[in-house]
Amino acid sequence: MKIEELIANEKVVWQCIDSDAEWIGTIISFDIQEKNGKSFITLRHMNWKEVTPFYRSCNYNWAFFLYSLKCYCEDGEGIPYHKRKF
Repeated sequence: MKIEELIANEKVVWQCIDSDAEWIGTIISFDIQEKNGKSFITLRHMNWKEVTPFYRSCNYNWAFFLYSLKCYCEDGEGIPYHKRKF
């Protein structure tokens, strides 16, 4: 990943320069906002060339990753990849 934009405590934007072929050229951003003493993260994974089964898998896995991050931040324990139950 190449950092395209970095605003401390607010935003991180990456451009994928080397990975799975479908990821190369995509942009991933994390927007961080505080509301009423709570942090909110908005993830965007943009610039996909087409919707494929891999795209759908990544969409699901990003959602699970964010859920695991939420668990870690709130409860002190995330959900490791190998312990996920589908």
